Amino acid sequence: MINIYDFPHGARGLRVAWLCEEIGMAHTFVPVGFPPDSNYRELNPFGTVPFLQDGNVSMSESVAMMF
Repeated sequence: MINIYDFPHGARGLRVAWLCEEIGMAHTFVPVGFPPDSNYRELNPFGTVPFLQDGNVSMSESVAMMF
């Protein structure tokens, strides 16, 4: 399952979630607080959002996530 981490009202993570909805791909939206907590920084040391995690694959550029 794809996890999309973003701020609750973040626009860039929304575009990735929207694409998943359009193509029928299962995903979970995970809200990230500001500033990002230590648990999130373990996944993404830079603390940037949006952040996508799918098994062993992780990335933090929303346009790259949509390809």
